[in-house]
Amino acid sequence: MRKDRADKKWLLHLEASRSALVSVLGFDSYEEYKNYKYGTGGYSKRAARCLRNFIPYCIQKLDKDSSKVIVLNREYKPIGYCGSYLDWVNYSDFDSAIADIESPEMKAFLTACGKDRAGRDWMWFTCNDSTVPWTNSKNAKRLIGLIDAALCATAQEV
Repeated sequence: MRKDRADKKWLLHLEASRSALVSVLGFDSYEEYKNYKYGTGGYSKRAARCLRNFIPYCIQKLDKDSSKVIVLNREYKPIGYCGSYLDWVNYSDFDSAIADIESPEMKAFLTACGKDRAGRDWMWFTCNDSTVPWTNSKNAKRLIGLIDAALCATAQEV
């Protein structure tokens, strides 16, 4: 684990999500994706759909007055959780998906996500049911851009 991210495990989930999305777009590496000029290398909807447990869908405060947030997947489980969507999970048990809302990376991520359309100040979405990355490559690229916002904030801080 990189020393600069030892206490920010949620960023490792984002890095893995970005790598998986880049693969879904048909590229072997993030560098190849960034340097490709036209379209995608070969988008796979089926592969993207398999990622629903591993890509960020929303960020939610652990409780109303908390400065801690958790990154959740499409099933509203901690990112990376592979159990059933019916499983009850205690969010505070998943340190690897919890972040400080005041960290530069999370601030950049939330800014990139934008305001929740319902006006909630305790939940932010990376996409909605019509913009999930398994609907098309444009949505996958959009999510990669949101993830890049958080990862670039780390690079600038170091």
